[in-house]
Amino acid sequence: MAVISKTESNELTAEDLAYHLDVTVRSANRILNRLEEKGVARILYKKQEKLRGRPKKIYQIQFAGKG
Repeated sequence: MAVISKTESNELTAEDLAYHLDVTVRSANRILNRLEEKGVARILYKKQEKLRGRPKKIYQIQFAGKG
């Protein structure tokens, strides 16, 4: 919730979360995957920045009581 408050957006990537929580991108991915399993996060879309590599998943976080 602190990251959402800090970024003033409920949309973020694993890289955003890793930066703000000072954890690895892999740890941030695990956190987002757990939130997705619990129904708190969902993948809005996947963004392809370059011709190579995997697209970045953009997650939307929805906590109970939040719009």
